[in-house]
Amino acid sequence: HRTWKYGLIGMRFSHVPWGCGLWPAFWTHAPGYPWPEGGEFDIFEYVNDIPSQTSFHTGARNRCKLAGSMVNKPFCPVMPDMNGMDYDCTTKYPLQLGCAVNRAPLMNGQDWANFPSVILVEWTERFLKVFVIPEQAIPEDLHEDKPKPNTWDRWLVSYYPFAQSNELYNDTCPSPGDVMQPQ
Repeated sequence: HRTWKYGLIGMRFSHVPWGCGLWPAFWTHAPGYPWPEGGEFDIFEYVNDIPSQTSFHTGARNRCKLAGSMVNKPFCPVMPDMNGMDYDCTTKYPLQLGCAVNRAPLMNGQDWANFPSVILVEWTERFLKVFVIPEQAIPEDLHEDKPKPNTWDRWLVSYYPFAQSNELYNDTCPSPGDVMQPQ
């Protein structure tokens, strides 16, 4: 069991399973904290035929509300909160689902099974960005193991601007001592 804080996380796949009763997922969470207090980030997850979306969960003690104005900047793709929580990442089922900032359209398991890709997460102290790069478009920097995420914005599907949100909603995203602990 290893933990880390900040970096580039990726998964490359040529095929994923899909169908009733399946729940493929690729996610992180903070060990040593009861869920969801330490934070959970769902990078890739779908159930049955429900579309996949990234989502971020925090507990009531470590609330996190993203600044919608920072997520949806002018001239950038619109990324609504697909959970309808107004960018509030607090999770308390069944009414509060966490935030799910995603560029539409979302894809279900059958779509993903026919879309070989690389899913990458750039995790810094200021934000989380998720990129989905189609297999045929994987850039040379990845093939050469010299990633340059600042050149991948055309493949951006999710953006979680924690630092700017914390500045707008004082002391919320992330709560430095608790949320976004090593995963």
